[in-house]
Amino acid sequence: MVENKQEILEKIKGSHENIALTVGTLLAMTLVAYFLSYSTLANSTHTGLFWFEMLSSPVIVMALFYIRNIAFSLLKIRFMGSSECKALLDGLQLSDLKQ
Repeated sequence: MVENKQEILEKIKGSHENIALTVGTLLAMTLVAYFLSYSTLANSTHTGLFWFEMLSSPVIVMALFYIRNIAFSLLKIRFMGSSECKALLDGLQLSDLKQ
């Protein structure tokens, strides 16, 4: 039982790292796309999209600072259907995955 619990914990840690990496990459690529389109949108008639990018950029940057918390929340959604992982996840906190 202890070995099985340890294997499940390692699976959860690996999934947490993968989710954090995937979400972080998507957010960073979104910021790059924003950066490349700022000047085009500023000089066009699509000012609504330009303002959307201007206002959502700080939100994306803040999300990058809290990427581990976001990944932990998505981890709970990821293992919602697995009863053994869900039982272990219910007792875990983010600080438990840092070890």
